[in-house]
Amino acid sequence: SIQGFSQAVLDGATGTEEELRESVRIIHDEANRMGALVDDLLLLGQIESGQAEMQHAHVDLTELLERTVERFQWTLRENRIHAAVRIQQLPTVHGDARRLEQVFSNLLQNAVRHTPPDGTVTVRASAESGGTLTVGVHNTGSYIPPEDLPRVFERFFQVDRARARKGGSSGLGLSIVSEIIEAHGGSVRATSDAASGTEFIVTLPAAAAPESR
Repeated sequence: SIQGFSQAVLDGATGTEEELRESVRIIHDEANRMGALVDDLLLLGQIESGQAEMQHAHVDLTELLERTVERFQWTLRENRIHAAVRIQQLPTVHGDARRLEQVFSNLLQNAVRHTPPDGTVTVRASAESGGTLTVGVHNTGSYIPPEDLPRVFERFFQVDRARARKGGSSGLGLSIVSEIIEAHGGSVRATSDAASGTEFIVTLPAAAAPESR
């Protein structure tokens, strides 16, 4: 797209001012997409090689999730998607707040992309026995076949390629989620049902309580 439209501009093939502006807009949008793709690839490479700098602090996951969901309110309204939030008071986790926020932003973006109008995105979170906590991001209206579930965290894998292209997905968001969660000592998995939809479930260890002197 960048090459084609820039060549058209150079050749003077964009006859009107409106056509010229549209060509430049497409070039700009595609350049931004390419930049985001390169950033995602670099991040994945850094995490896998152990070079990504991770902050180590106690993170209030309840507040982080509420803030992340709040940032998506306009997008949800624009796409006519209902939101349900069921977040319990959670223990803190030990890790990088910025990277964890990226995880749940990616999962929410993925959910919004695959939810039809008048569908529902649900974010739930709860503390579990054994010193862990789970966060689930569920959306109605999408289905991942059982044979594709093990592959959804692979780079560039798309269940619905045509829909992913339309939605501007790079195919790296879930790979980044998996790498960041594994770097925090957790795990992520996907479940899907044709009737109810799809859910991505993150499990994280709770931060250890400070030792008493």
